[in-house]
Amino acid sequence: MDKLKILIASFIFLSLSHGAYSQNELDAQIISGDIDVCDNESATVELAIQFTGETPFQYKIRLSPSATTTSEDYVYNDDVDENNVFLTTENISLSIPEGEANASFLVQVTQISKDGINWVETTDPGVTFTNWAMPDPNAGADIDSCGLSAVLSGAPDPVSSDYQWEAPTQGTLSDPALGNSSYSVSSTGTYSLTFIQENGACIAQDEIQVIFKGSPSASISTTSEVCGTSPQDATLQLSFTGADSPWTFALSDGENQSVTGTATTSEHSEQVSVQGETTYSVLWVKDGNGCPAKPEDLTTTATIQDMKPATNAGDDFLACGLSSELAAISDKGTGTWTSEHPEVSLSAINDPNSAVDVTEQGTYTLTWTENNNGCENSDQVEIQFKELPTITFEKENAHICQGDEASFAFTITGNNGPWALNYSLGEEPQTINYQDASSSLSTSPVQSTTIQMTSLTDQFGCETILTSELSVLVDQMPAPNAGNDKAVCGI
Repeated sequence: MDKLKILIASFIFLSLSHGAYSQNELDAQIISGDIDVCDNESATVELAIQFTGETPFQYKIRLSPSATTTSEDYVYNDDVDENNVFLTTENISLSIPEGEANASFLVQVTQISKDGINWVETTDPGVTFTNWAMPDPNAGADIDSCGLSAVLSGAPDPVSSDYQWEAPTQGTLSDPALGNSSYSVSSTGTYSLTFIQENGACIAQDEIQVIFKGSPSASISTTSEVCGTSPQDATLQLSFTGADSPWTFALSDGENQSVTGTATTSEHSEQVSVQGETTYSVLWVKDGNGCPAKPEDLTTTATIQDMKPATNAGDDFLACGLSSELAAISDKGTGTWTSEHPEVSLSAINDPNSAVDVTEQGTYTLTWTENNNGCENSDQVEIQFKELPTITFEKENAHICQGDEASFAFTITGNNGPWALNYSLGEEPQTINYQDASSSLSTSPVQSTTIQMTSLTDQFGCETILTSELSVLVDQMPAPNAGNDKAVCGI
């Protein structure tokens, strides 16, 4: 009897000791990694749980933020692999609060038991389960644009800042990471663009269609010429590019005339009325779609040339003497000098600087006419020819007694008095003004001297250079000596 009690007690002790040892060695950890799902309030996931200890096991696992779940069945040796890893499929529920980008909690094996009665806390750090909100990006409205470039208007959902335009198959984006990136292409057409936004495990996109209609360009030219400033017709040639006719346009002469019109063909002639040389430019052009040309595509100008020369015969002037040189300013075409005065002769009628001679002094008008391919213009110059004064002395030598006056009579020709006679007496320059053409030069030198004539100038400033000399021979006055006075007796 005593032996039986001892055996029963030993069995109970051994059984209790073995059970206690196994519970202390039990542990479990989820090793399958963090879990991310996209906008899924009830997700079915596969978890890999690695156990420590010998099967069978029962465990408690947190599958929602506020509750744990006990495994329905025990895990036996056949349920784990060689690394004691158990695979289980679980349903996890987690809703995302309104306006939040995500919601998450820790999925964790909290306790483990071998008998369902005695539970042991695990060391499982758990894995993070995150439910991400699906973003709602907006690529903006479809674009119908003139030109070959447009600014996009993509708007991301506030739930994330991870968004961009997908690289287009055609064209370029200035900055794909900007919602308002500019998009440019090389040719007209319809293009699709995709605006993508990511939020954790979620990715969404929105598409737009961009229609580029291009823009026209135009150039202007002319071969028209006019003669003078009277109203005359001229033709402007317009060339348009772009496939969408008709083209409406406006032209300007930069001053007071504006021309508008419509062209149905890419080459168009426009008639204008001009007065003299006129330069036209294209103000604006629109194509059949209403798309305007860019300013840089309207840079040419067309000048209708005025063939009429800007004839200039030179300024009126006074000529000293009966010969001079003309000074017309040549513009264009061929010039010719003419005069109605028979007294005038020209050395070279087609030379703007021709020499001109007259037979007598007077005022003469000469005409300079330029002919530019049949378009003529004339201008006149008035020249006052003044005969150069001359002086003739009746004698050039005089012989006087000391103290007497030598007088040289002269006659001045030219009839343009008064005159200024310039000469040198010794080393001293002298000037005497004369009103009469017939007069005389008087001098009383104390000794023989030579008077050097230098110039003669009339009232118009016309000057004649003189080289003549006047010679005065002066005899010294004798000094007789009668001796001393004396008294004489007698008669």
